Amino acid sequence: MADEKYLREMGFPEDKIKLALAEKGNLGLQAAMEWLLEHADDAEVSGPMEGNQAPVSSAGVIKEAPSSELSEEAAVDPNESEASKAERVQKLQDKIAQRRQEKEEEEKQYRIQQEKRRRKEGQDLAKMKNDLEYRETQKIVEERKREKLEDKLARQRVKDMIAEDRANKKREREKQPEQAKPTTTTPAVASVKSNRPAPTDTRLQIICPDGSKMVQTFSAQEPLSAVRVYVKMNRKDASGEEIPFGLMSAFPKKVFTDSDYDAPLNSLGLAPSAVLHVTKQAME
Repeated sequence: MADEKYLREMGFPEDKIKLALAEKGNLGLQAAMEWLLEHADDAEVSGPMEGNQAPVSSAGVIKEAPSSELSEEAAVDPNESEASKAERVQKLQDKIAQRRQEKEEEEKQYRIQQEKRRRKEGQDLAKMKNDLEYRETQKIVEERKREKLEDKLARQRVKDMIAEDRANKKREREKQPEQAKPTTTTPAVASVKSNRPAPTDTRLQIICPDGSKMVQTFSAQEPLSAVRVYVKMNRKDASGEEIPFGLMSAFPKKVFTDSDYDAPLNSLGLAPSAVLHVTKQAME
C-alpha cells in the first residue's frame, strides 16, 4: 500500500502506521499522519523503549522496535508545543510532496524514454519499408529493361532472317537461266477495285500441310517474305527440320514465285484478309 510505505519512510513505527490507516485511512494520507502525530506519545500502543527492549502494548504483545532511521520530523516530544507540532507536520508534508514530485519526475522521464523508443522504432520501420519499396521498384525497372532488350533482339533476328531469305532467293535467281516473266493480272484486278482506302493491316490464316492453322496480323506493306519467315519460326509440323516450302492462295488459286516474296502483301491481293496454304517443295 502506497500510504503505508510513505509513512514508514517518514520513520513512524509499523504498529502505529497500521492503526492510523485503520482509523483514518479512508480520509487520506494527511488524516493518517495527523493521527500519528496526535498519538505519538500514546503508551497504549507503543511505549518508550529502554536499550534494545522492544515496545510492549497494553495487551502484552511485543511490538517491533522502531527503525533506527527515524528522522527528526518523526521524533516525538511529550512537551512539544502546538507550534512545534505544526512545524513538524509541515516538514513531513514537504517531504511527502518532494517524494511525490520525484516520483512524478521519474515517471515523466520514463514516458519520454518510451516515446523516444517508439519514435525510433517507427523511423526504423519506415526506413525498412522505403528500402523494400526501392528494391521492388529497381526490380521492376530491371525487368522492363530486360524485356525491351529481348524484344529488340527478337525484332533484329526477324530482320536478319528476312535479309538472309532475300539473299538466298537472289542467289537462286542468279543461278537459274533467265526466263520470261509470267504475265500477271494484278493491274486488271486493281483496276476493278473500288476507290476505298487501302487497308493498313491484313489478317492471314495460314494452313500447314498437316492441317494445323496459324492466324497472324501483318502490316499490309510488309513483303510476303515476312510471312515466310513467320511460318518458318512458328510452324509445328516441321519438328525443327529445315524443310523447303512455298506459299499459295486458294481463292483465287495462285502459287507464289520467288519474285512475289519481295512484293507487299496488299499488292498481291492479300489484304485486308486472306487464306494461305503451306506447300511442300522438292529438295534441290
